[in-house]
Amino acid sequence: MLPTVPDALDVLVPAALVAPLALHGLTPRIGELAPGVRVRRLSLAAAASTAAALVALVVLAVILLARVPWVAANASWVVAALPEPDLGWGWAVPLGVVLAALTVAATRHHLAVRRNLRAATELLAALGPAAPGGPCAVLDEARVDAFAVPPARRPGGRRTPGGIVVSRAMLGALDADQQEALLAHEQAHLTRRHHGWIQLAELSAAVNPLARNASRAVREAAEQEADLDAAARVGRVTTARAIAAATLARTAPRPDPGMLAATGGDVGRRVRLLLEPAVARPRAARRAGAALTLLLVGASLTATATTYAAVARLQEARTNVTVPATGS
Repeated sequence: MLPTVPDALDVLVPAALVAPLALHGLTPRIGELAPGVRVRRLSLAAAASTAAALVALVVLAVILLARVPWVAANASWVVAALPEPDLGWGWAVPLGVVLAALTVAATRHHLAVRRNLRAATELLAALGPAAPGGPCAVLDEARVDAFAVPPARRPGGRRTPGGIVVSRAMLGALDADQQEALLAHEQAHLTRRHHGWIQLAELSAAVNPLARNASRAVREAAEQEADLDAAARVGRVTTARAIAAATLARTAPRPDPGMLAATGGDVGRRVRLLLEPAVARPRAARRAGAALTLLLVGASLTATATTYAAVARLQEARTNVTVPATGS
């Protein structure tokens, strides 16, 4: 026998709230996956599990609020026909505060990324085509720095193609082969659209503390994938030396939100993976990939089903209103 809508909500809301816990527990176990697979699938899983939990919190807050007598009376809901969570309707207030705080956190992160991206885009536009024949814009500063700027829309709706910014000091710290490796690494970030995937994971982490490990893992995997792309072009040893030299020479602070630099992530681990590639374990990789896909699909379906079940139950509570019969 299929579960009724009330039974479905009893299962779906807890399942949606458990999704971030599943993500947190699964993140350390997906190291066997290729970096590119980790970037894309883990960022989507982080977003889906976070969305499922947020949907569950919103549904719970709405149902608790709907059970407030004067709210139910004004909305023409029959309280007896509404779902009956094990919480009193007074819990709607703290749940509302939590949801408001999460909204503020997400908004602050989004604005910080937009502000940094706008500054980087304006810097790239001000520098112009840079060195003659060079694929990057050269920043004439003593600060050792290099980063990729993703495509963005400037005021007026004009879209910029993005590019790479490298300081003259950074170029001076690397030989010609290492410079090529550095530029290939940064170009890989642009080609693979790493900025979008990373921001999807980091926005999830901004509102969901259990997604922070996943966010760090996505950024780390993006650096590893860019390393491998650069290594395919100039060789693993040259790429490893370029990363090490750039990290030792770099004087700038950690990249701002929204920026990707070749010196990001665990540099020591990245160099080791280039010089000592891990032994492939296809069976473990398949298991990790299947578990991550299951989490992604399950969280997405749970969020959708929770929304549908809640809306259906609220509509049912309204249609159950009966109009008293009038005498002749």
